[in-house]
Amino acid sequence: MNESSSTDQIELDANHVLVIQRSEAGLGGQVVVRDRGQPGRGTQLFDLPPQRNAEALVDLAYMSLQAVREG
Repeated sequence: MNESSSTDQIELDANHVLVIQRSEAGLGGQVVVRDRGQPGRGTQLFDLPPQRNAEALVDLAYMSLQAVREG
């Protein structure tokens, strides 16, 4: 990752967070299951492709997480 990138997190629910990765290429992200025993750590479920803005990325994260839950 280059020096101009930054990372933010958005809570999706009590167990999942969206890790947003901003870079010169745009917005991408990962949905991660929190590790309650080790704050700041977790297990990555899946990557999300770049979206036009944060709202679209969050919407995609919710839809993708729901699809995983429904199997």
